[in-house]
Amino acid sequence: MVGNLFNSGKNPTNMKFAHLADCHLGGWRDPKMRELVLASFRSTIQNCIDEKVDFVLICGDLFNTAIPGIDVIKEAVIQLRKLKSVGIPVYVIPGSHDYSPSGKTVIDVLHEADLCRNVYKGEVKDSKLFLKFTQDEKTSVKFCGILGKRGELEKNYYEMLDLKSLEDEPGTKIFLFHSPMEELRGNHSMQALPLSSFPKGFAYYAGGHVHQVVQIRENGYGAFAYPGPLFPNSFSELEELKVGGYYIVELEGEAKVSRRDIKLKELTAIVMDCNAKNANEISDELISKAQNLKCRDSLVMIRLFGKLSVGSIADIRFRQIFSELYGNGAYYVMRNTWQLESPELSSVEQSDASVEDIERKVIAEHAKQIPLPDELASNEEEILLQLLSALSTDKAEGETQASHEQRIINSANRILRL
Repeated sequence: MVGNLFNSGKNPTNMKFAHLADCHLGGWRDPKMRELVLASFRSTIQNCIDEKVDFVLICGDLFNTAIPGIDVIKEAVIQLRKLKSVGIPVYVIPGSHDYSPSGKTVIDVLHEADLCRNVYKGEVKDSKLFLKFTQDEKTSVKFCGILGKRGELEKNYYEMLDLKSLEDEPGTKIFLFHSPMEELRGNHSMQALPLSSFPKGFAYYAGGHVHQVVQIRENGYGAFAYPGPLFPNSFSELEELKVGGYYIVELEGEAKVSRRDIKLKELTAIVMDCNAKNANEISDELISKAQNLKCRDSLVMIRLFGKLSVGSIADIRFRQIFSELYGNGAYYVMRNTWQLESPELSSVEQSDASVEDIERKVIAEHAKQIPLPDELASNEEEILLQLLSALSTDKAEGETQASHEQRIINSANRILRL
């Protein structure tokens, strides 16, 4: 599918590039879904080669964690080497998932191996952040950008950012970012940056982090665009987006932005209002639907909502339902019962919000209950979000328990300034 085309600049240039974000390699727990994420990345890289793009941008969250598994790293290396072998450079910034408070990420390893270039670089002078540009040899376009952090903590960098030095830089410029902006954050509750946080005069503003396909053009700025995830990263995203994808951008005096969808599997949805039904009635109805459903090699999504008349959600015969669907050839079956209530349990507030949104909300509600030293108290919520990120760091393959624990302790000490 090709999305809307629009103008976004006056630069007398001639180039074509791919804009990716939120690849989340290693995401999803189930191996079958994880393979679809990798397959989406493979397909995208091959498409970039076939379309003969001049370069590729990856605007945060190439990986789902800062230290992914060896199999995920291997696949990323294979695909990035394919691009390198045909002379297509890759420019990246870390995102909120593959950024680490310790500063040690696989992105740095790939950068040092010359498989991609991390364009987030700069220095602080007199409390102002001065970004440095990275220039593409073939097209002479200049890149700079700011990484993403958990809980949108990178907003402090934008508050320090020296805009004038960026705006005064001559040539065609592209800004990479991994943050929500007010004008494009959609229906998310994330803290967003105003348009005035960004430097004017860039040909293109390549965004990430917001898992929606949106784009706008503002006077004096050029095009701001979020391509959405390369593959939907949750049940609700599959429902909303249906497919993943990326942008192909052509700069020929003005920017033309085209959407490229990646559709690997058909989606089949079963949505049921379970209000006033018991578990047996729900099970029988779902089994009947499953037996007659054409779902070969499809992703089947079951969403149940309402309040049971009697019994528990655990009484629904999901094992038998799934067996029927797999018997009909389904590739993978998933269910969502967030909005299904049982009379045997007290009412619990539930939500389809992202994990990050839920974390931020809980911390905001309870932060004042946690005493911190005076020098940290002014940034209490930010400190707690950083701690949460550090404490949830996964154990790397081959890493001993002792070294994993020490790595977490070191990160926590840095955050708490101990």
